[in-house]
Amino acid sequence: MRSYATLHDARNALKSEMASTANDSVLLNYVRQVSLRVDRLLFPFEPVLATKVILIEPWFVSSADRTLLLPAPLLELTAVSVNGVSLSPTADVTLWPPSTAPCNRLRLADQCASWYTVACTDDLVMQCNVTGYWGMHPDYSGAWAAVDILAADVNASATSLTVMDVDGAGAEGETPRFSPGNLIVVDDEFMRVLAVNTTANTLAVRRGENGTAAAAHAATTAVSAWYWAYDVRMEVARQAALLYARRGAFEAISILNDGVYTYPPDLLTSLRNVLSVYDRWWS
Repeated sequence: MRSYATLHDARNALKSEMASTANDSVLLNYVRQVSLRVDRLLFPFEPVLATKVILIEPWFVSSADRTLLLPAPLLELTAVSVNGVSLSPTADVTLWPPSTAPCNRLRLADQCASWYTVACTDDLVMQCNVTGYWGMHPDYSGAWAAVDILAADVNASATSLTVMDVDGAGAEGETPRFSPGNLIVVDDEFMRVLAVNTTANTLAVRRGENGTAAAAHAATTAVSAWYWAYDVRMEVARQAALLYARRGAFEAISILNDGVYTYPPDLLTSLRNVLSVYDRWWS
């Protein structure tokens, strides 16, 4: 399950400091719960490697600029095919609008090409298979930042990584650089940080996150962390902190004759406002 804030972020969002770590798992579960709500309301705010199938229908195709509308924001294109015919992600198809990510369309590079005829087929239904990293970030080029290196080799089945300095400074000067909830990448494999050991400089991780495959990695390989869109990250942490602080409380209040409401609502207005900005930007 994805997390759009770390345990450290959520602890900082609490008005009173948590002296004990006994309830860290409870707080982290609230982070995951809010992140799942974000996914269901909008789309992932992390890169997810997946193949999406798009029917080539008039409401998805713009013949004027040779573009195909995508079902979700695309951060990076790795492969594309139409009815089994492969197209080059650079020579035949480009992300559109150009020089921006995420993108909401694919554009045929050939000025004479058409999505309806790019692959000759006798099938009645034409479909485009688009493989890439789907997700949202307002600054994708700077979303990944190298923060450490592996201090030892790791095989494809290990669930623990040894790094040089677990609680050192991150790319933005924050400490610690790793906290449960972090999405990290080593070579091409995404991993989720589940726990940290500052004495042994180890990370307990879930391997092959977000559609990637677990693989062996050599010592000294860079470990990069994903920095979520800052406004989304802070609001997810704040929402999780609220749920934690009010766990077990389900008070309802009556406002004149307008009905009975649960207060505060299960999703903060501030988080809805943040997500609405990305919804308008994407659409």
